[in-house]
Amino acid sequence: MHKTIFRLLFILLLGTFSSVSAQGDGFNLPTDLYILLNEGIVQRYGLGAEGTTTVTPQGDFVVDFAVAPDDNWIAYRTESGITLANMASPNQIRVLLESVITADFPPLRQGGQTMSWSSDGTQLAYTTTSGVRVAFNLGTNNVVFANILTSPAKHISWSPNGTFLAIEVENNIWWIYRRINNEMTLAGALPSSYGTAWQSDTRLIFAPQEGGLLVLDLGNFNEQYTLFNDGRRYFLPTIRADGALIAFASDSDNPQENAIWTRMSLANNIAAIEEFANAPTDIRGAMWAIDGGSLITLRDNQMTLLIPNFGVILPLPVGEVVAYGWGAKRPASARGALMSHAAFFRAPDLFGVMQVWRLPNDGTAPVTITTGENDVLAYTINRTGTAVVYLSDNRLWRIDVSQEGAESIEITRRLGDNPRDFIFSPDETQLLYITEGADGGLWSVDSMGESAPVLILPNPEGGQYRQPQFAPNINALMLAITRPERATQFIVYDPLANATLNIGNYTLAGWLPNGQVIGYNHLVNTFTDVTSQLQTVDLSKDPILPVTVWDERQARITDFISLSGTRWQMITAQVVPYGTEKGILLEYADTTFSVKVELGWVINPTLSPDGLFIASFTRPNGLLIIHDVSKGERTLIQAPIGIRDFRWVGTSGKIFNQF
Repeated sequence: MHKTIFRLLFILLLGTFSSVSAQGDGFNLPTDLYILLNEGIVQRYGLGAEGTTTVTPQGDFVVDFAVAPDDNWIAYRTESGITLANMASPNQIRVLLESVITADFPPLRQGGQTMSWSSDGTQLAYTTTSGVRVAFNLGTNNVVFANILTSPAKHISWSPNGTFLAIEVENNIWWIYRRINNEMTLAGALPSSYGTAWQSDTRLIFAPQEGGLLVLDLGNFNEQYTLFNDGRRYFLPTIRADGALIAFASDSDNPQENAIWTRMSLANNIAAIEEFANAPTDIRGAMWAIDGGSLITLRDNQMTLLIPNFGVILPLPVGEVVAYGWGAKRPASARGALMSHAAFFRAPDLFGVMQVWRLPNDGTAPVTITTGENDVLAYTINRTGTAVVYLSDNRLWRIDVSQEGAESIEITRRLGDNPRDFIFSPDETQLLYITEGADGGLWSVDSMGESAPVLILPNPEGGQYRQPQFAPNINALMLAITRPERATQFIVYDPLANATLNIGNYTLAGWLPNGQVIGYNHLVNTFTDVTSQLQTVDLSKDPILPVTVWDERQARITDFISLSGTRWQMITAQVVPYGTEKGILLEYADTTFSVKVELGWVINPTLSPDGLFIASFTRPNGLLIIHDVSKGERTLIQAPIGIRDFRWVGTSGKIFNQF
C-alpha cells in the first residue's frame, strides 16, 4: 500500500516539477522526506524508485525525531527516553542516549523542530517541558548534557558550525545561546521575529513584528542592522541554496494567509528585491525544505507541499502526520558522471531482478548488461571491462560488453557448493573461483566454456579458501584460508611446483605492483581499544619478515589502492562507538603518509584505480555518489537504487577487493 501511495506521489511531483522546470527555474525535492505518523513510526519517503521505508524499530512509539546530518542515523524520543539508531538496521543497531527521566518530552509539536542536530553531528538539542536540553560529544564515550531553562520552546535551530542555538518560544520571542565548551550561555534575544535564518555561523536574519528584515550579528557585540525595510511585515526568511534570500511579505490584516513569496539578492549587507510571486500563499504551519526551494505545511494532520514562486499547492497522500523532517542535503544529481574509468555494479532492474549494470565514464546514465529473469548473485569483469562473467540460475555465464547486442554464453553449470570469488587469469583464458565444503576448493574453468571445471586445490582441512589473487610479476596465486574462530591465514601457491608458502595472518592482504605483499590487520577488543596495522612483506628476502608502515589506534582502513609499488592511497576512518565514520584520504609516497583530502561522512567508499575518483553511497545499498577528488565535487547518480558490488574498470592497482 505504501509503495502504491509513494508512486502516486512521485508521479504527481514529477508532473509538477516538469512543468515548473519548463519555466526556467527548475525544481526538485532536495532530499528524502521523513514523516512521523500518528501510530508512532517514522517513515522515509525516498526519491526515485526507493519508495517508503520504516526507519524506526518495531515496537517503539516515537514522539519526535531528527535525522542526523550523515543521513544514516536518527535520534528519536519515546516513553523510554532518547534513542540513536542506524536507519539501515534500526532493530539491531541502536543506542539509548538517555532515559526519559532527563530526556523528558516536547511540550509543543507541529510548531517547528523540537529536535535538532548540529551540522557536524556531535551535538543534539531537544525541547523539554522546562526548556531545551543539549547533548554534546555524540559519537564518543564521553557524552555530556546541559540544560537551558526557558518557557516552552516551539522551534530550535543550530548555526551552521554549531556555535549558537536559536530557540523560539511563545509570542514569536527568540533566545540565542552560545556553546562554550560543554555549556550553553545566553548570547542574545529577539523580542519578536516571524522566523529566522542563519546567514553565517554568527549572523542571524530575523523578521520583527514592526516590519522589514534585520540581522543580529552575534560575532560583533550583537550589532543589529537593517537588510531591507519597505514597511511591510516579512515571514519565514531563509537562505536558498544559490545564496538568495527568500521571505514572504504581507501588509494584509491576515498576513500569514496572504503572504507573497519574495526573492532578494544580498550585497554589502543590503537586500534588494529581484522577484516576487503573482499570487499570495497561505503559509500557516509551514516550514522550509533544507534548500529553500519548497515548503511543507502541516495543518490538521494534513501535509501539503508548496512551491510558492510557481503557485503549486499539492496535498500529499499520506496518513495522519504528527511531525516531519528532511534528510541531509544531497549533492547535485545527474544521470551519470565524467570519470577517468567506467565501472560496474549489481542493482535491481525495473522488475526487481538483480542485474549487472555498467556506468560509463562519459557522463551518460548506467545501463543494464544482463537481462535474465533470475537474480545475478555474483560477477567479475576482465581488466579492460570488455567481458563480464556472472552467476545466475545456478549457472556461470559470460557476455561480451564491447559488442552491442551480444548475448550471454553459458560457461558451465557444474559449479559446486556456493561458488564465489570469481577472477580472470592474467591472460583471461581461465576463470578461477572458490567453492565451499569438503568437496570444494579452488577451481579453474575455461573462460569461454570450452572445457569443464577442474579442481586445482581442495579446501584445507577444517577451512575454506577465499580471495584468490594472481601475482603481478610471477606465476603465483595468493589465497586466504578462513577457519572458524581463528585468524585468516594468507598463503602463496606456486602452480608449477604445486607448493604453498605461508605469508602470515591478516585481516586482508594483497599484491603490490612490485611483487611485494601488503597485509592489513584490524584488531577490535572494545570500542575504545582498536588497533590497525599495515605491513609490507618482501617474499624475495630470507627470512621473510613483515615491515610495519602504518600503525594507528582507534582507526581502520576502508579502502586501499596501489598506484605503484611505493605509492599508495587509502581511505581511513576513526572508529566511533556509534554513528557514521568520517573518511580521510591518505597518500603514501617516499615512505611518508600525508593527508590528501578530508572526505567527511562516507559510506562504503571505493577508490578508482588512479585515485582520482571515489564511489560511495547515500546509505548501504542506496544511491551512488561519485566524488571527483581533484575538483572537490560530488555527483549523485539518479538511478538505480539498491547498488552493491561496485567495481571500477582497470583494477590493476586495486588489491583489497574485500573491503
